[in-house]
Amino acid sequence: MIYIDKFYHRNDWRIKLSFTFNEVYIEGIKTLETARYSKTYKSWYIDYDKKAFHEFKLLGLPFKINAVANSGTNSSVYEKIEDTGIEKNHSPFIDSDIHSNDSDNNVRSTSERPQKIRFSNGNFYITINYTAADSAFLKSLKGSYWNSKYANWCVKATLENLEALQERFSYYREADYLKTKQLVLATSDPEVIELYLTPEHPDCVAIKVRGWRVDFSILKSITDRSYDKPFKRWLIPYKAAIIQRIIEYYNGKGATIINRIPDTNKSYGKDHKNYHEKQTYLLTKFDLVLQPLIKEYSDVLISQRYSWSTIKSYCGSFAKFLFYLSGRPPSDVDHHVVNKYIRFLSGRKVSDSLIHNTINAIKFYYQKVLFLPDFEIDRIKRPRTRHTLPTILSIGEVDRMFRSVTNLKHLTLLYSIYSSGLRLNEVLNLRVQDILWDRNQICIKCAKGKKDRMVMLSGILKEVLKTYFDQYQPIHWLFEGQDRKTNYSRRSVANIVKKAAMKAGISRRVTPHTLRHCFATHLLDRGTDVRYIQELLGHKDIKTTLIYTHVTTRSMESIKSPLDQFHSHDNFVKNWKV
Repeated sequence: MIYIDKFYHRNDWRIKLSFTFNEVYIEGIKTLETARYSKTYKSWYIDYDKKAFHEFKLLGLPFKINAVANSGTNSSVYEKIEDTGIEKNHSPFIDSDIHSNDSDNNVRSTSERPQKIRFSNGNFYITINYTAADSAFLKSLKGSYWNSKYANWCVKATLENLEALQERFSYYREADYLKTKQLVLATSDPEVIELYLTPEHPDCVAIKVRGWRVDFSILKSITDRSYDKPFKRWLIPYKAAIIQRIIEYYNGKGATIINRIPDTNKSYGKDHKNYHEKQTYLLTKFDLVLQPLIKEYSDVLISQRYSWSTIKSYCGSFAKFLFYLSGRPPSDVDHHVVNKYIRFLSGRKVSDSLIHNTINAIKFYYQKVLFLPDFEIDRIKRPRTRHTLPTILSIGEVDRMFRSVTNLKHLTLLYSIYSSGLRLNEVLNLRVQDILWDRNQICIKCAKGKKDRMVMLSGILKEVLKTYFDQYQPIHWLFEGQDRKTNYSRRSVANIVKKAAMKAGISRRVTPHTLRHCFATHLLDRGTDVRYIQELLGHKDIKTTLIYTHVTTRSMESIKSPLDQFHSHDNFVKNWKV
């Protein structure tokens, strides 16, 4: 037997078809045009109209309409709705009681309703007498739990949960239900307005409006506006007066405004302290005896506009040299003492780069601070230069790395490094305005050696950036940190590359700079002139770029090993093949 009820589901009235599992019933109901299955109510339903109900009756399946007593009378008066044949008073609201003894009927009588359902702070708080069936039902609702402190159930206030509660308990009167429904929708799906920029449309502001009962009227009133259907956003002219009018309009409606348009008067992620304030803090890290010399030394570095990272590095190395002199004035020593200190330093477990940095720091002091013409700078001995080849991955290995990355932001970052051969600092310091969309170029500002340069913008990277800008909506930095004010951290990028290499099954050590090496080598493999590669990489000296000629496969492909001229390998295959 199929039991028929009227119930409110998915913002409209439906005809609920309740029955115990029966394949014949299910196959017949599936043929109906409007038949759907509700996982929430675990039953089939059709549209509440004459046509749908007539089609159901034509199936010839046995059914019974649950009778409803007309509230306000003591007799069982059942009023049929002419267009469907379903009782007029049958609804899940408190004004009606269903008089049916059938066990499949889920709607409760007034005495079995919860004592109280309170809506507050995005939750329903339900006080109800315990029954195993009710507890199982409430536990099945999304975001529900038992609050032992207050002896009630807490259920997340969503439209689906509200419908399920009303269907089971018939707690609300119809007017109260509709009012509660509006409150739930306003809480669970509030109106949110997002404004952001994308280099794909440099003269426009992208606006996303989402939420219940969203209002597009002000956007439609703006001339020269357009709707970007793939990303479900509006594009309006980038004019301050229009933007301000839109913000004021939605603020007046109580909507949440997320404004990601950069403020031209604000510094993003920059240290607001000037060099002299930083110098004061740096001096506190050294002994009082050394501070006068360190200050004199750092004053010259600041006056010559060295970067702050170089100033810190040079001051640290110079301070260690002063400590080695044990109070002896550095102006009284010659190159023999410096070379002795370098030998002392080389005997310890330190890198070649640290030794070179120390020599540069000491030479700077004697050349630029003391101006000692008789100090034989060239006699300071440097360690022998170690010639190492960079780690290079094949195109297949790089592709496997990229395919192993599932996070859009991480993938966009790796694409940016590899597609243009960027250094780690360069990609982290990229700004949204540095993406020259129409020219297919990326502007690298103030790179190593305080030099600007232009690199290509890959077509594939452009496609990825379209989705990236829509999802992450960066304000100033192309790759922002969690606070949206500072740029992404170096360590995070290193971890991304390391994990991607591990997932790709690459056992060699891979760093972000490895992708830069791969960019240069793969270009050289394809026959790109080394001078163009030098410009793209931003190398001052062509010798630095020529290192990639030692790892490219282009020249070696035409050379065969003399072993390949032997024919004895045929016997090897016969004798050793398993």
